[in-house]
Amino acid sequence: MLSRALKSHQAKQAAVKENNEKLKKEASASVAAVTHAMMDVLNAGVAEAFANERRIEGEAKQLHENAARFAKQTTQWLALIDGFNNSLKEIGDVESWSRAIEADMRAISLTLEKVNDAHHLQQQQQQQQQQQQQQQQQQQQQQQRQVAGAARQ
Repeated sequence: MLSRALKSHQAKQAAVKENNEKLKKEASASVAAVTHAMMDVLNAGVAEAFANERRIEGEAKQLHENAARFAKQTTQWLALIDGFNNSLKEIGDVESWSRAIEADMRAISLTLEKVNDAHHLQQQQQQQQQQQQQQQQQQQQQQQRQVAGAARQ
């Protein structure tokens, strides 16, 4: 009778131990699935940030190319204005010459202001992107700490 009770007790302990192992494996699988899902979410945010960075870099390159073309065109305009200046001086029509130069300078000034505004806008966009990346990194670190804390508990 004692032997049967011992065997019964040992069988129950083995069943409990087996059930505990099963639950432990299920918990480990669940934690792995949650971790994987969280990493997928984080990776999606990082991928979006990199895509935005590539887009901004392309726009910056285009802006740089436009500025170079504008500088070349400005040089051509200045050469044209110098030629016109010389022609007007030869004619002696100083008043007409000064009005033409003034109008051209206003146009050049307006164009330079627009280029300067575009440059500032680009800088602001780059700063915003850097701030977004920093925020995402901080969120990732916080989530990793939370997952690590939950795993310890």
